[in-house]
Amino acid sequence: MPSITSLSQEVFNNLGPLTTTYTAPASCATVTNNVLLSSVKPHNFIFPLDCNYKTSTFGDCLPSGAAMDSSYAARGNVPQTDTRMDYFSPASGCPSAWTTVGVAVKDVSGSLSSKGVFASTSPALDLFDDTIPHERQKILMSALANGETAVLCCPSGFEATSSLCQSTLLPASENTYTSGCVSVIPNEDFTIVSATVTEPSTTITGKVFTIVGTAPITGTTTISLGPEEVTQWAAISALPMITLVASGSSPAMGAVVWIVAALVGAAIMIPL
Repeated sequence: MPSITSLSQEVFNNLGPLTTTYTAPASCATVTNNVLLSSVKPHNFIFPLDCNYKTSTFGDCLPSGAAMDSSYAARGNVPQTDTRMDYFSPASGCPSAWTTVGVAVKDVSGSLSSKGVFASTSPALDLFDDTIPHERQKILMSALANGETAVLCCPSGFEATSSLCQSTLLPASENTYTSGCVSVIPNEDFTIVSATVTEPSTTITGKVFTIVGTAPITGTTTISLGPEEVTQWAAISALPMITLVASGSSPAMGAVVWIVAALVGAAIMIPL
């Protein structure tokens, strides 16, 4: 991906090579520095429990975790910089105890093939008056150069969602957490325009949110969940997917089962 640094409001940041199998310290298996709330489908909103979620760090629990921490902290709550995708290139395989959850290959002629998360069916037009979902994997596929392969990795036992690896700590029916934090994009930072998004197997016409400003996200609100609302949210642990980009054939897959409980703070940002 060296020829493309941004596409469709997604900025690509190469963290450097990952050419040996990364193994996290054993202590990472018991790290629980965050718990997130995830709404039941179909919309899968994710809230941190409190508004100090950006104090969470990856450290040694992820390859180049310190660099990812710095990248995340440098974004400064500005929406334009929150659509940044970190990846490793060149890369030879998923970290130890992680497994491949998606592979996309663009051959030398530019033809795309995919499986796993990359091959998931695109949802229909979503919330907020038929807006088109922002699907990071589809954008990454389009950004690949001819002859490149992208691989997505999650810890073994975690479910791959649109941009996170997540594991359920408490299902919605058993959830006991009663509050979460919402961050809001300032009105002056976005607009809605009509667009047609071309994906490997289809095109979608509708409306898209476009970030046009750089005002920081200073507004956060703690929401309280009533007794009937609590059971509409599950408690999850989550990690960002590890993204690998390499020339030629697919990097090697991860193996050994190891459930990582380290978490990344995340918040759905709802325009008002």
